[in-house]
Amino acid sequence: MRLASALLAGGLALAMPAIAVAQDAAPAEIVVEGERQAQEAAVRALAKEVTGHLKVGRPLPRFFEPMCLAVGGINPEFAGAFAQRITDNARRADVPIAEGKCQPNALVVFAKDGRKQLEKVRKQHKWIFTGLGESKIKDILASRDPAFAWQLTEIRGVDGRRFDTEGGGGLPLNRQYQTGRLNQPIRSDVVGAVVVFDSSAIEGISAVQLADYASVRLLAPTQEIDSVNEEGMSTIMSLFLTPDTAPEEMTEFDLAYLRGVYQLKPNSPGTAVYGAAARSYRRDPVD
Repeated sequence: MRLASALLAGGLALAMPAIAVAQDAAPAEIVVEGERQAQEAAVRALAKEVTGHLKVGRPLPRFFEPMCLAVGGINPEFAGAFAQRITDNARRADVPIAEGKCQPNALVVFAKDGRKQLEKVRKQHKWIFTGLGESKIKDILASRDPAFAWQLTEIRGVDGRRFDTEGGGGLPLNRQYQTGRLNQPIRSDVVGAVVVFDSSAIEGISAVQLADYASVRLLAPTQEIDSVNEEGMSTIMSLFLTPDTAPEEMTEFDLAYLRGVYQLKPNSPGTAVYGAAARSYRRDPVD
């Protein structure tokens, strides 16, 4: 797709430190049942806040086709390490990854005055917000944080089959193999995901923090959070809300949330991610 050519307009060069993924898993802990229940409740509550408003019964958007990432607006010397961090995070969450040369469907851009750049791109390349609607676009551009994130999605059959259209009228024809209210025949494919950082407002934030924040926002449906959890459940999504106390990298919750998204059945209702994240947090080690 043409996301890269339309959005690679930023002019920032960041001195990125070397980026590496921690390999040591956290030691096993003995957790009493009461603590376990409290943990799961905290994961569910934070997952609900991070996910934001969901359409009732609609499957959660995610990558089914392999993700192909491009990074722009920083020195090529550091862009590779930055992209590798995001790709490694995606692999840990079982996101399909494209191998070799590929057409980017995920993009992170560093741009001077990101909001102004996006307003300009919006006028010249309206298609980069295809299907979002004016209200959603306004919400994106009105972001509180110096980061603007969105996903472009396409509804397909649960097996990935595209819906046919009738003649020139564009009316969808349901020729899917699965039907029924309890087993809906659709899934929501992410066909493009974008994060644009305002380079003038990220001083003091590490490359690892930015890459991990971008990972969550690219790979899953998210919204800005309004408060920090006071019960010990932290998330990289607090990076711009409370930068002085934000995690130094992706947290156990963040990885459990992403794994929860990608462990769901393609046609599961979006709200199922709350329980999936809690189960992943309890079961899957952070590697």
